[in-house]
Amino acid sequence: MEPSPLSVYYPQELNDNLIPSVSSPPSPLAIVPPVNFFDTPSPSVSSRQDCRQKKPFPFDNEIPDFMLPWIEDWLNVIGDGNCGYRALAHQIYGNESEWVRVRRDLLDELTTNKAHYTKIFGRQKEVDLAAHSISHWSGPAPKYHWMSILDMGFIIANRYDAIFVNLSLDGSVTFLPTKPSCSAEICLAVVYVASMEHFVWVRLGNESPLPRLYTLWKHNVDDKSSHLRREIEDRLKKFAKHQPRQKSSTNSSTKVVELDNLE
Repeated sequence: MEPSPLSVYYPQELNDNLIPSVSSPPSPLAIVPPVNFFDTPSPSVSSRQDCRQKKPFPFDNEIPDFMLPWIEDWLNVIGDGNCGYRALAHQIYGNESEWVRVRRDLLDELTTNKAHYTKIFGRQKEVDLAAHSISHWSGPAPKYHWMSILDMGFIIANRYDAIFVNLSLDGSVTFLPTKPSCSAEICLAVVYVASMEHFVWVRLGNESPLPRLYTLWKHNVDDKSSHLRREIEDRLKKFAKHQPRQKSSTNSSTKVVELDNLE
């Protein structure tokens, strides 16, 4: 299960003493067998592939309906608190069980480019908090280590030189690399299933509509990557034509970003 992807959750008791040194690499801990928190057992990969061939996307009420025809494939990853990272691992490494590898990738991206992300997040402490959130290496993840889209979006796009898309009814959003990028030809996409607080991997068609860019992109993008928006302009317009304005999340227990701030 995951928190709202448009929110940033920080436990009240978190303080500077709990934030690990981001200059130290994570310890290589053993991966315990994943735990499935759904009511029904998680099917095997092969059976899930068969389901994808025979059945439509099962969470059709969790995304804008005009995006359904653009979903070419999907995978309902295990819901153990690591599902956002599992969804990425499935596309990047071909196996959702590589979620620890994705967390290590993102921690390395964040700590290696600390100054860049401090500029994006606004202060050093936010970078340290994001590093602490990523740093979970074994077993089911407690709530603070769930993926937050607004925290991880640019880190994911930069690390994998990719377009990163989150689809949800709470507010879909696209992230582009802010560091120098040649093309960002890869599109990584997830669906946030709000009713289950869960991420699902999806593959979008090459010409699919893309949600609005998160507004911080234009304030932090390197000049060498400014061309990326022009390359996806038609896809952004397709989405905006169907959904010119998006809903905003109003969860009072978390810090939220109004989606009107998406460009």
